[in-house]
Amino acid sequence: MAGARIEKLTKCGFDFCAEKPSNDEIWQLRYGLLVVFKTKKGHANVPQRLEFEGVKLGSWVNTQRRAYRTGTLKAQRVVALERIGFEWKTTGRRDLPERCALLTVYKSIHGHASSKQKDTLEIGECNVGEMRFDARKDIKIGA
Repeated sequence: MAGARIEKLTKCGFDFCAEKPSNDEIWQLRYGLLVVFKTKKGHANVPQRLEFEGVKLGSWVNTQRRAYRTGTLKAQRVVALERIGFEWKTTGRRDLPERCALLTVYKSIHGHASSKQKDTLEIGECNVGEMRFDARKDIKIGA
């Protein structure tokens, strides 16, 4: 690295010796965030695409479920997750009357029912856009 760049970074307070957190430390931080989520929402079923307090918590939760299914999740992590009521299998799909009711609420708020796939509705962390995407998929496969 050029001397001028090093000098500029040093003046900004950049720490060249900072250690990267271990995988266990990162897991504990994410687990702690999941506990906060559960405290606020009353459940630990984080939607897959949900960001919570700046962290892709839904993605992390999905990774834990995948590791559990493949038998690669450490036993103490399984115990910790089960202690807070973590569900390994989620239905993920709402029945048609519930989907219609949620879409009606979305329409009353936004004036239309043309949600994007990433749009969420804060009623049980419902992802209205994903729900509409699933409905279109159901129609295409004849479900």
